[in-house]
Amino acid sequence: MTPTSDTAPTDVLRRAEIESWLDDRHVTWDFDPTLALDAVDQTASLANQARLEPIDPEVVERYTADMRRGDQFPPIVVLRRLRKGHVIIGGNHRWHAAKAAGLDHLPAYLVDAEGEMVLRLTYEDNRRHGLPPTQAERVAQAVHLVDNGWTAKAAAACVGVTEPAISRERTIRKADRRAHALSVDRSFHALPKATRYALGSLRSDPVFAEASKLALDAHMSAAEAQRLVKAIDSTGSDVDAMTLIGSEIEEHRSRIQKGAGGKSTKATARAALSRALWGVLGCEVAEVVASTPNADVARTVRKQMRDAVEHLDRIQKALPR
Repeated sequence: MTPTSDTAPTDVLRRAEIESWLDDRHVTWDFDPTLALDAVDQTASLANQARLEPIDPEVVERYTADMRRGDQFPPIVVLRRLRKGHVIIGGNHRWHAAKAAGLDHLPAYLVDAEGEMVLRLTYEDNRRHGLPPTQAERVAQAVHLVDNGWTAKAAAACVGVTEPAISRERTIRKADRRAHALSVDRSFHALPKATRYALGSLRSDPVFAEASKLALDAHMSAAEAQRLVKAIDSTGSDVDAMTLIGSEIEEHRSRIQKGAGGKSTKATARAALSRALWGVLGCEVAEVVASTPNADVARTVRKQMRDAVEHLDRIQKALPR
């Protein structure tokens, strides 16, 4: 890297890729090779962080050591404010490292932008020139953009994630808000994301609330929650869905009681039958036919169905009236 000093030529400090990026965004900018660190509003800059986590002290420590050796870093990018301190769009870690290294200034690009463009520049700079964001951070950034009026396609392109990832995160966040509004236990947000995503697909609020409470009480895994939601989706009404959830709650309590007595806590045969029946009821005839590739497979399916019907008939006759 090229040493940074008060006498370093301006053209050495400037970065063509940053200038091209700013020009492509049609923002007005100026280059200052010696922007005073004290000209930056630290509080506002941290609030403008593109990352989920605060400043990483290990990164700052590493940058500080590099700066003390005289290494040159890319210029920071700041939002120009005349009456208040400038706000860092990209380069919070570099600014903190410069402070720790005892520097008084850094090279900087001062840009003039507002609202949506500030968001865009912040996220794009972090992706292009800053500490690489995590996948979770990029998805959070994309959701933030969508919440501020961007299309999912534009937000995905801006931060480098897929549209399904954005949709999934928005569903999870909506589920968190629903759980809070419906007075579901506050620990709902601690459930695995995949579990919250599955529950969030339930359209009925009462069904969602009861299923969420069951998931919390039973410490359901994501796979178990997905099976529960699939079974609920196969029911024909909220009443049937509530009946199914009630059955699952009863089964869960039964397993706890058996476990307390030193007995097996695996699901009972009745619970397994109930899940299987709800699964069968959820099978659309046309979909089953479409997924049957040939006559040989069809014959196998018919035999399985005949055997199942005979077995169900035996169970039905044996059940108490």
